[in-house]
Amino acid sequence: MISRVRLLPLNLSDAEIARFHSLVSRRSNHLCWEWKNMPGACGYGRFMVKRGKRQYLLMAHRVAFFLHWKIDPEDWVVCHECDNRMCCNPHCLFVGTTMDNVQDKIRKGRQSLGIPPSNTILTFEIAEEIRRICREEKPVPKYRELAMRFGVRESTVESVISNRRWSKPLS
Repeated sequence: MISRVRLLPLNLSDAEIARFHSLVSRRSNHLCWEWKNMPGACGYGRFMVKRGKRQYLLMAHRVAFFLHWKIDPEDWVVCHECDNRMCCNPHCLFVGTTMDNVQDKIRKGRQSLGIPPSNTILTFEIAEEIRRICREEKPVPKYRELAMRFGVRESTVESVISNRRWSKPLS
């Protein structure tokens, strides 16, 4: 994950601001302004600035928010009203807390709410079977054995047994 950097102290130069704007495909205010460079692993645009020997990898939508609204988002989350991670249109962006972002995701139907995606290997029934085996079989099978038996990763087995994942579905 890219850590949040205070943008104001970086004091972006005119050349850096011009370079940033050259990497944004600007359209009307009610459409997304796509980031032209490749996204990072998290799917968001990235913008690099250098200060001496140090490089800062900034999230492009946070820079767009800062440049347009003249407000450093600091510890706030910059959320996309449009749900397009590559969008840098400041009119699509708003600041909030992590909880605001989660509630926005739920309101828009982008949170699974306990229902597995259709391409998943594991089901709630299989997760319960893994838990049953761990409760009843002696000696308790190793995570590796259970993972191989059910065609999942060891970390998935560990998450099931610890009830971090695949607990009871929400009604």
